Amino acid sequence: MILGSNLYLIYFKNTQKKENLITILQIVANRLILSPIIGLTTVLCLDQFGIITDLCELFILFITFCTPSAITILVMAKQYQQQLEDVVSLILFYQYILCIITLPVCMTIYLAIFQPK
Repeated sequence: MILGSNLYLIYFKNTQKKENLITILQIVANRLILSPIIGLTTVLCLDQFGIITDLCELFILFITFCTPSAITILVMAKQYQQQLEDVVSLILFYQYILCIITLPVCMTIYLAIFQPK
């Protein structure tokens, strides 16, 4: 609830949208599309080489690649870079909205590849 209120106030209070929406969406796509691909490659390599064989541990590792950035990034932006707070909040806003779509897709792909035996 705190995250939502912060994002709402920052996003709708800012009448001058100086941020480039394309750049923000590229950052979000990088985190929600490219990062899970890297995570899936990492998990497949760890499984193939037998470094981690537990499917639950591999799943948790993969999910960390698929989830949005932590809210602590917003706290750091507020603390150190006041002018970046709005941009970081907007990035987090889009990540959490689009994560509703990308996270189930990533979990489905994982479960299709690593079916329990």
